[in-house]
Amino acid sequence: MNSISGVSIKNYRAIDNAEFKAKPITIIVGPNNCGKSSVLEAMSLAISEDNNFKDSLGYSVLQYLSNKYSIGNLARNPKDSVLIDIDNCKTELTVIYSGYPDNEKGRVIQDFLKKSIDSFFERADIIKEINYSFNENSKYNLKSGQQSQPAPINIHDWNLRDTYPDKKQDSNIISDEENDIYIKNIENSFSENLNRYIHSLKEDINSEIFNAKKLILSRFKSESLENIQFRLIFRDNLKNQMLKRFMNYFQDKFPFGIQINNNCQKRTLISGLEKKAVPLEKLHDLVVEKNLINETITRIVNEIPYINDIRKTDKGMMVSLAGHDNMLPISSMGDGFKSILEVFFLSALAKQGVVILEEPEVSLHPGYIQMFCEMVINSSKETQFFFSTHSRDIIEEILETARQKNSLDDIAILRMHNRMDLHASEIEILSGTEALDDIESINCDLRGV
Repeated sequence: MNSISGVSIKNYRAIDNAEFKAKPITIIVGPNNCGKSSVLEAMSLAISEDNNFKDSLGYSVLQYLSNKYSIGNLARNPKDSVLIDIDNCKTELTVIYSGYPDNEKGRVIQDFLKKSIDSFFERADIIKEINYSFNENSKYNLKSGQQSQPAPINIHDWNLRDTYPDKKQDSNIISDEENDIYIKNIENSFSENLNRYIHSLKEDINSEIFNAKKLILSRFKSESLENIQFRLIFRDNLKNQMLKRFMNYFQDKFPFGIQINNNCQKRTLISGLEKKAVPLEKLHDLVVEKNLINETITRIVNEIPYINDIRKTDKGMMVSLAGHDNMLPISSMGDGFKSILEVFFLSALAKQGVVILEEPEVSLHPGYIQMFCEMVINSSKETQFFFSTHSRDIIEEILETARQKNSLDDIAILRMHNRMDLHASEIEILSGTEALDDIESINCDLRGV
């Protein structure tokens, strides 16, 4: 299994500096506002970077964090970078309020933007738009006797004789040689003005981008830069129309910035930060697509005794219950039943990968807690679990189940504490055996509440 062994998180929201060794099952406990969610969010962000910050179901971790907090406010200390290190693959989040980083990242970003701007001005629709504007301005200025202003031109699209001053309107006075020289001079003049005009448009865009706030997410392995993704955040609504056009083009073509070379170990990730982000029927369909449905249904039937079968029909998802002749729609079942099915499906989809869950006890009725714990313990041989909880029942049940299955060594408990003197969170790490001993010997409430 491609499991995570070591995690380090620095300067992410409630967390100043936290390091821990992960196990097949890592449970995060503690009082409210102690940083449990911060650990899960930081891990989801770093693992999903390999897939443009989406998990394996297409759920956007970056979009979720952007909506929840504003992505630029994730750093605990805004002057420092966020650093998330998972097995020596480091994700760094930096906010630059103007200019560029004075390092390799800054040079890579500037070079990438320069090439993107040059590519934008080579587009046929942009060339046509600038040509039209330049032609119209040039014709007007020549006819009015003014010096032409910068703006491409097709010199043959209009009658050059019309641009002569009035005293030269008699075509008999103008020789062919004079006309050729005059046309050549105008062509040269327009070509120079055109280049100056395009250069000025590029400089305007570069200036606006230089002064824009930049959110930079980068990936390093052994100090080698492997990936950069960034966002440009402008102070006001864009008034520069050409910059607007460029940003639309840039975001369509490069929605996640620069993709360099990524040699970090890629993992299957199911991120359950947001409840019901993927509907139950969609999860079922994804399990079917991966040819895991028979195996998954067999596990559900074995672990939930009163279920005979689950299948999807033209009437939707249906369940066959012991003692019932007819199948019942899943929608008629309680939230707890649907929640436990969701966890089974997520576990199947994250086979050989990672499942991250926040407070799975929500909607999980007490009767399903033992089923949940059994499923997690059984699945942890192929799937790694990280979850936070406020439920003492889940903590004690999963430790007892692990003892019965001789797998206490596969569990780590992260007890998070609020350090008021440091205005930060602190992590205490317990093995499964240590946690169970504390519960049995001193009736310790591991949640710290």
